[in-house]
Amino acid sequence: MPHNIITDNGMNFANGALASFCAAHGIRLDLASVSHPQSNDQVERANCLILSGDHPNGIEFDSPRVTLYTEAEAKEAREDVVDLLEEARLLELSRSAIYHQNLCPYHNKKIKPRAFREGNLVLRLIHRTVGQHKLSAPWEGPFIVSKALGNDSYYLIDEQKPRARKRDTAGQELERPWNANLLRPFYS
Repeated sequence: MPHNIITDNGMNFANGALASFCAAHGIRLDLASVSHPQSNDQVERANCLILSGDHPNGIEFDSPRVTLYTEAEAKEAREDVVDLLEEARLLELSRSAIYHQNLCPYHNKKIKPRAFREGNLVLRLIHRTVGQHKLSAPWEGPFIVSKALGNDSYYLIDEQKPRARKRDTAGQELERPWNANLLRPFYS
């Protein structure tokens, strides 16, 4: 059994049957940072590989593949594919690793690392822009960093003044971690 599982921020994972199963079996349930596609990269890559499969549409148009079909040749081909399956998996795994190795220097050369410590004041990027116009501020805050997770993710405490028409969340820790790419230092 794994000692931890990383999931996205879906409520079915955070508060559902998976969370209770993990608690019962001593498995730590880690949630990915909000709106950070790099942390979900393995899942996205796997979905891309699944969706890129061949979709048979030659049945409608009597393609040679359909008209020349024999069960004996098909069985032999399936057995060959099963024999070569592990080799194909390893080849794709190595291609994926090479792709990521080549992508990292390009991605990292323009990135300035941000590190925050507990107690720092930060601003957070606004994701829900409904009702805002183009001159609205893209950042909200200030927030206090309450806990640094060590993987560029941080838990925040809302230090905003009470807002009209919304419930007051000032002084409470937010329930999801935020990635450093979505935060910036707040200077008072």
